[in-house]
Amino acid sequence: MIYIRIIGAVLVLASCGVLGYYYSMKDSWRIRGLSEMKKALLLLEGEIVYAHNPLADALAKTAAKASSPVRNFFIIVERSINLGFKASEAWRDAANMLAAHEFSVEDVENTARLAESIGYLDPKTQSAGITMLVGYIDAQIEQLRQSEGKTKRLYRSAGVIMGLLIVTILI
Repeated sequence: MIYIRIIGAVLVLASCGVLGYYYSMKDSWRIRGLSEMKKALLLLEGEIVYAHNPLADALAKTAAKASSPVRNFFIIVERSINLGFKASEAWRDAANMLAAHEFSVEDVENTARLAESIGYLDPKTQSAGITMLVGYIDAQIEQLRQSEGKTKRLYRSAGVIMGLLIVTILI
């Protein structure tokens, strides 16, 4: 009987610790995702403005150089355009897919706003929209980096403390 309690206590403590670790890493994953999105957007801007590639080709070349889930985002937009959807619709629909990954709702909304200028305006206007989104991403990355250390310690500690509290209550 005592062994079952000990095993249960260890499992509860370990699972709460792992849960705390998971939540502590969410900001790091979001920073990595935003950095990858920024890199891909700058590549897309270069393909549109300087290489003068059509949007579908620019998206395909950008997707080839990006990593997942950003790669998947650009692939979805490119395939939707090739299937005959408007670029703005394809961009908005693919942006909604980002919510299933490390991106926040605000990140998804700002990415979807770029749909207003992507694909049908001149390259300078598209570049301005991309520049605005990159500026938002830079601000979010800076904000996350400033609070990252504090939130990591908070979540890790809270996970272990909650595990200890649950074990204490159950014993």
